[in-house]
Amino acid sequence: MYKTIIIIPCFKVEKHILNLLKKINFDAIYKILIIDDNCPNKTGLLVRKQFKYKKVEVFILKKNLGVGGATKFGIKKSLKFRPDNIIKIDGDGQHDPKFLYKFINLQKLNPECYIKGYRNLSYLNIPKSRLFGGFIITQIIRVLTFNFYLKDVVNGFISIPRSIYSNINYNNLDNGYFFEQDLIFYISLKKFKIIQ
Repeated sequence: MYKTIIIIPCFKVEKHILNLLKKINFDAIYKILIIDDNCPNKTGLLVRKQFKYKKVEVFILKKNLGVGGATKFGIKKSLKFRPDNIIKIDGDGQHDPKFLYKFINLQKLNPECYIKGYRNLSYLNIPKSRLFGGFIITQIIRVLTFNFYLKDVVNGFISIPRSIYSNINYNNLDNGYFFEQDLIFYISLKKFKIIQ
């Protein structure tokens, strides 16, 4: 059986998380780990009360670790299941779960590759300052990693296969919003291939 673990770091996403979970096809995944990053709005408790499902496990952190720290916590907790891949999606609904099948099937075909989601930023209703910031960060990461084909490096919809997640020193990765960029940089240094 192919095991996919979904990690969803949560901070102030109580208005989105239940709708997001309802859109997930649970037949395709082994387990979902909800990581409540010491959310003041008690997102984790909301999930525990209103979405009781055996494939969903909720962790409530005593201290806010940041989105990267919460993701790293989720990755470490998922290791006991020895998943074939770990997929991280954001709890605010910006990543459509309908693409999970695509991620999983692509990962099955490419067990040695890191899979990165991307958005067509020109079509999204994003403030120009954020759009410009994302563009600049993408250009910098392209140059630093020599991966000049990378798109939207700030997107957090990712899949990490066992061959990669078991070879990462998570202490070296950022705990904040630069987690994904750090991960790309680290993976590039290790010469792993990135698929988008």
